[in-house]
Amino acid sequence: LANGGKAATWAGERGKLIAISDGRNGAGFRICEWCGWGTAAGGRVPDSHPHLLKDGECTGPLAWRSLAHPYETDILEITFDSLAAPGPSLGELRSVLYALLEGASDSLDISRDDIDGTLYPKAGRKISLVIFDAVPGGAGGALRIARSFPAVMQTALRRMARCECGEETSCYGCLRNFRNQAFHEQLRRGEALAFLSRLV
Repeated sequence: LANGGKAATWAGERGKLIAISDGRNGAGFRICEWCGWGTAAGGRVPDSHPHLLKDGECTGPLAWRSLAHPYETDILEITFDSLAAPGPSLGELRSVLYALLEGASDSLDISRDDIDGTLYPKAGRKISLVIFDAVPGGAGGALRIARSFPAVMQTALRRMARCECGEETSCYGCLRNFRNQAFHEQLRRGEALAFLSRLV
């Protein structure tokens, strides 16, 4: 990298991911332990509910649960070894992650809907950026990003630099999209711009 540090990229096929849903506002779900009926948690707990397996009502106990779905896809993990302690905030790392996703979509002509990402905590209080194909089984997007990572960073930097929204916020022209709306308030174009400027 331009600052003398290194960005380590590791990519592989058929990586295992688990998508977890905690429901609206993280409240979870109430799932019947007898018949499997479920509803979003919150509010009054019903005394009975429709039985899923036969006609009539069920009075089975409702357990609080998160819902999860495991699947395999292509994965890319990115770590930066030149970050000074205590390192960037979660908001800054999220901004960089979504800048890289937009840069990958622009530079490699990958549909933005076909790739996504997340933060991955590691030992030693380090956090990696993980980019994965949003298509179960993988479509090769994460592998292409790994092979062209310098170009992806440069395109991401140019996109952050040319957007006209305030640097203390973000917009749908730089970092925001429908999938990351839970993090819109954390995403700041200026943080992604400053981070990438030090590396490219």
